[in-house]
Amino acid sequence: MYRNLLKTLLFALMTSILLIGCQKESILESTEQLENNVGLRSDRQDSHLFDNHEGDLSQTVLGDKIENPYSIKNLLIALDSLCGHQDSVRANIATSHKSVKFSPNSYEELKLLVSDSTFSLYDFPYDYQVIEMGDFFIDPQEADGIPSFYSMVEIDQQISSDLNFEYLEDYAFNIDNPVVLAESFRLTGHTHLINEYVEFSEESMSNIPICVNVFPPTSDECSCNPILYPKIISESGIVYDWKCPCDDPAIPNCVDPCYLVFEGTNYDVYPPVEVWDCYCPFEPAPSGPVLLNDCGCPVYSDQRKPGGCINVENNSTNNLDGVNTVKVIVRDYSFGNDRITWTTERGCWRINESFKGRIWMWVEFTNGDSYERCYRNDVSIWQLLLPVKDYVGEIWGPNYNDIEVIYWHWGTQTETQAQRY
Repeated sequence: MYRNLLKTLLFALMTSILLIGCQKESILESTEQLENNVGLRSDRQDSHLFDNHEGDLSQTVLGDKIENPYSIKNLLIALDSLCGHQDSVRANIATSHKSVKFSPNSYEELKLLVSDSTFSLYDFPYDYQVIEMGDFFIDPQEADGIPSFYSMVEIDQQISSDLNFEYLEDYAFNIDNPVVLAESFRLTGHTHLINEYVEFSEESMSNIPICVNVFPPTSDECSCNPILYPKIISESGIVYDWKCPCDDPAIPNCVDPCYLVFEGTNYDVYPPVEVWDCYCPFEPAPSGPVLLNDCGCPVYSDQRKPGGCINVENNSTNNLDGVNTVKVIVRDYSFGNDRITWTTERGCWRINESFKGRIWMWVEFTNGDSYERCYRNDVSIWQLLLPVKDYVGEIWGPNYNDIEVIYWHWGTQTETQAQRY
């Protein structure tokens, strides 16, 4: 885990050089100015079971408009706050995704849109807080016609010219500078989510170009590789300090390929305790990068990469059978980053993308060949053209690789869309 002394000295030299170029001090050095420090969330789960699917449809409730800390605009503002200039190349701020608004002009165009299974379509915009996630959202301004739909697409994804659409905003979901990202979270009003979404580790904080006026300890003060971390996180500012891990017996010694991560500070105890842990992108041999979860599906051993199974009750055998080739959507809870995949013949699925914080999950009964619709007499015509899409629920991390969804056979009139399928 600990790097050699030469790397430590080089890191100190690099940090010193970078600081000379920063003309603006943005990180508070006095802890006396900080109040309401952000701590560590404690209600964490290792596995997630969803088997109670209500039959009644509910409407999504939106709150206030919010700023996205991953947007290019806000990341550049954060960089300016830290360093006094917007050098996006230096901070590796580059567009990875764009948000798109689709406005179908006809039922035929809507059918063309929803038949493209590469899109993750939502009926509510990205830049609003979701108070309560439901099964549908109807914009009052579009209640009388075909509504707009929203999607997040990668920068190189092609969109058919037969669709009426517009790009809304650019995002950098792949930004690898935690200091700039944390500052963007703070400036956009999401300070309370920094510990959940931003990784502060010996990997992510190593040799990054930042403007923080905190010099590392000398080799006489720390005989191993020191780690820069946010000692205090507050709406007023973020105070960074250096941690010498070999001097603290409470800090674990992580074995390669695992590395040390600062999870946050636990303010529920007195005195407050800093929480450090070993994060393993994959388990050491013989487990390798793939393992079997509780429902017998191969998933990534990296617990931040979502995976699980979709099962339905067989009313002939009363056994649970896997649902083959249905679309699974996993989306970041607050900021729109999502990924899609399809289940295998056994109903298994996994996504090769790491998430942090809270996520939403949907099961959509569609694939590249067809999609299933549900006919009801209490919905609009345009709703009849949409594929069956079941909102599963929200999931807190850090463990996302043990998610089991069960659709029991119904015996009443309260069955869900997915059960009808």
